[in-house]
Amino acid sequence: MDENNRKFEQVNEEVASSVMNDTTSPEKSAADVTVTEGKANEAEPARERVIEKTTVIKEVPVSKGVNRVVYILLAFFFGTLGIHRFYAGHAFAGICYLLCSIIGWSLTWFLGIGFIILGIEMIFCLYDIVRAAFATADEHGQIHV
Repeated sequence: MDENNRKFEQVNEEVASSVMNDTTSPEKSAADVTVTEGKANEAEPARERVIEKTTVIKEVPVSKGVNRVVYILLAFFFGTLGIHRFYAGHAFAGICYLLCSIIGWSLTWFLGIGFIILGIEMIFCLYDIVRAAFATADEHGQIHV
């Protein structure tokens, strides 16, 4: 870690010194040009500086395309369990559907309030079905939901 810090500081110092040298005077007079041409003939080797740059590549998961018919059938028959969301690769939404289904059925037997939860969940399932039905397919015939 210390070696990397030293290299980083050294590169920063080199960059700072080259920036200061480059910003002294953008315009050169004819005398300066002849002097530099004379020095170039002295066979002074040119130095090359290589500044290492690190690039961080962040991988972003791309949602996979799903078959429209399979997605709609899963949403229609097993929508309250969230199977269609698991199929689409949205595990968190699938877990939410599953938990709402469990809580809804549990409260239905005791308080009857579960029917409200299950009704709201069915509205979301219908929304998923309509959205999948009208989604545009990609070049492979898959939809992204």
